[in-house]
Amino acid sequence: MPRVSITWFVGVVILVVCAGTAAFADSTERARQAAQQNRVDQTNEDKARGLEAGGVKLSPVVSLSGGGYDSNKDAQSDAEPSAYEKIHGEMEVRKTGEKYDTGFIFQATGFKYNELELAPERFELETRLESTLELSSDEELRFFTSYLRDSLFIDRVDVYESQLYYRLASDPLRSWLKLTSYTQVELGSANGDLMAALSDDGQSADDVFDLAREEPPSYSKTTLQTGLIPRPNAPITAFAIAGFSRVAFFDQQEESDIDRRANEVYGIGGVRLNIGKEFRIDAGWRLNYRDFADTVVHDDSTDGFDFRLDWSPYEGLVIAVKIEREYEETTSVFAIVDDVQTYSLEVEADLSSRTKLAVTASYERELPVADVVMFDKYELEATLTHKVDDNVELFAEGLAKYVDEETFNDNYERFRAEAGVRMWY
Repeated sequence: MPRVSITWFVGVVILVVCAGTAAFADSTERARQAAQQNRVDQTNEDKARGLEAGGVKLSPVVSLSGGGYDSNKDAQSDAEPSAYEKIHGEMEVRKTGEKYDTGFIFQATGFKYNELELAPERFELETRLESTLELSSDEELRFFTSYLRDSLFIDRVDVYESQLYYRLASDPLRSWLKLTSYTQVELGSANGDLMAALSDDGQSADDVFDLAREEPPSYSKTTLQTGLIPRPNAPITAFAIAGFSRVAFFDQQEESDIDRRANEVYGIGGVRLNIGKEFRIDAGWRLNYRDFADTVVHDDSTDGFDFRLDWSPYEGLVIAVKIEREYEETTSVFAIVDDVQTYSLEVEADLSSRTKLAVTASYERELPVADVVMFDKYELEATLTHKVDDNVELFAEGLAKYVDEETFNDNYERFRAEAGVRMWY
């Protein structure tokens, strides 16, 4: 994928500003009113649901899948398709005061795959505690901590995540400070030794997408990020974001061939264009640098175009476009980190007062650093919902994904479809 040039970026910005100012001026006020009405409608729905006693609100949700089909759940070249049934339940307990809001959420999801030979029964459990405190009319403090047991795939993991987030949002200045801790603990395969099972199926041990390929060790990543946007609502302004991360692999062998422990810094700088209250562009450039503890690969750096567009052209339609490039912890056997470029488009549309459609399309270019493999990932996901009443919703979901590995000319595709009902009490 060729790098987007500065000339192309400037040309697009000029075109958008010139054409956008005239084309979207008439819809700005209408879009603003529509967005405000959507927020009011959502607040009214939340108030109508749940059971309240002593200032504490309980909101149970149950989701039942009438049927689903996944052509390649475990992302293999030699796909194993299966129909499935799913049940999802969640409980939210929330306490809201004049200047605070605190909630505890518990979610559980279970799957039964009818044709899968490896781990036909899978599940996911998540608990989350979150709280928001209003410090002043322009300041707030947010906090959350969560635990996730992910047994939806062959390789199971526990994920612990916490975040402390301070935000100042005023007309003269918008700034924030965010401290995030993410820990992933690998629990191994749900079926123990996969080699024998895969050999019985005749799957090649050299397959790039072979399930028996090792996952990276468990790791923890702590990130401190800060950002600054002067005059955030001005027609044209600037923004700057900087971050530092410490990545520790805490069960890595002492004599490991690859030492993925690292320190990372990144920075993003650019320009914000506010073309009306419901049309905004953030465009800039991002620099990433990671310093490794490895004795062979000492460091790595990347840079790339960083872009976000948010637009609500009329009532009931929201469009978001993103372009970004960042480091992600790798799942490749011989890589030290993944250099990932992502291009995505998200569209949410109200087809009627009770029916909504959400569509996400993305392309991802993944370059594992210090490995020879290269991945192109294409994904299209859509969700259609229809509210029967305030407490019952019908839904249908679909997913299409294609992954191509260029070096060894390997690939796989995946299709998933599901329909069911969601109920609030």
